[in-house]
Amino acid sequence: MIESPEEDLRKIESDQRFRILIDSLPHFIWESGPDGTYSYVNKRFLDWSALTLEQFNTGRLSKLIYPDDNKKVEEKWQQALINKSEFNCEYRMKDADGIYLWFLGKTIPVKNDEGQVIKWVGTTTNINEQKKIEEARAESERQFRLLADIMPQQVWTANEKGELDYVNLVT
Repeated sequence: MIESPEEDLRKIESDQRFRILIDSLPHFIWESGPDGTYSYVNKRFLDWSALTLEQFNTGRLSKLIYPDDNKKVEEKWQQALINKSEFNCEYRMKDADGIYLWFLGKTIPVKNDEGQVIKWVGTTTNINEQKKIEEARAESERQFRLLADIMPQQVWTANEKGELDYVNLVT
C-alpha cells in the first residue's frame, strides 16, 4: 500500500513527537534485539554516558558499571536472556565525569505470538538519592543499637501489634 505525502508527514511528525517524549523523560531508555544488541538508546543516556550507540554494542557500557557490581549485573542479564524473563537489578554506574551513582535497571522481553523474544525494552533509573537515604537510615539504626546495647537499662521497641522487634543487650 502506497502512503500519501500527507500520511508520510504525519508519520514523521509522530516519530518526532515520540523521540522528544522519550528524550525528555528522566530515565535512560533503550531497546535491543533478541540477542541484546542495542538498536536504540535515548539521548539522555548517550549524553550522560558520553558513549555512542556503537560503543554500547562493543561492551563499553559494562566498563561504566562499578567493578564490584559487574558480575551480578552480567549474571542477572544472562539469566534474563536464557529464561526470556524480566531483568531487575540495582547497580552503580559512572557518568562521563567518573562519578558513580546508583541505578535501577529494568528490562522486559517483548515476545511474538510463539513466545519468542523479538526485542528487549529497558529503563535505567537514577536511584542515588534513595540509596543515600537508605544508607543514612541504616547508619542511624546502627548507632542507636550500639548506644542502646551499652546502656545498663533495658531498652526495647515494639511494632504496631505490640510485638517486640528490638531488645538491647543488658550486661
